[in-house]
Amino acid sequence: AFAERPLLLPFGIEFVLSPVAPVLVVLLTVVAAAGAQESSTFNVVMACINLVVIAAFIFGGAEEVSSSNYQPFMPFGITGVVQGAAIVYFAFLGFDSVTALAEETKDPSRTIPLGVMLTIMILIIVYVCTAAVLVGMVPLSDIDDSAPLAKAFDYHGSTWLAVMVGMGAMSCCMANTL
Repeated sequence: AFAERPLLLPFGIEFVLSPVAPVLVVLLTVVAAAGAQESSTFNVVMACINLVVIAAFIFGGAEEVSSSNYQPFMPFGITGVVQGAAIVYFAFLGFDSVTALAEETKDPSRTIPLGVMLTIMILIIVYVCTAAVLVGMVPLSDIDDSAPLAKAFDYHGSTWLAVMVGMGAMSCCMANTL
């Protein structure tokens, strides 16, 4: 939505520079240069924004779910389920980095495994709810690959929720970049 006209690079490669990208780079540079505490605070704020956006999608989208969109339940069969599981698997990578915090926790042999397991369980619930709402909101053939969650609200005419989810996606990218 923010993209300008594509530039043509050598070998026929099209290049699109979003005017938002340089602003985000400068913002993240300032936050990173401010110090570790400020970066940590920024990440907490971004995580809270992301949780609010995900909750808004799940609860706001639940009103638009149609059970007819769940038929057929597995349109790509077991192969599609395995491929989807392989893709989602990569979302769960990185929990081993939590073990680096072991020195700073009380009773790390108990709290680190507990924290990792609770986080994984919460993520599974959030992923399943998000997927169930998305598939229930929009027929499979109409799901937009470029921005599926935001476009699901556009599909139902809820522009303000679509904008909110789109901004949440941008904040998620910012938090992950930092």
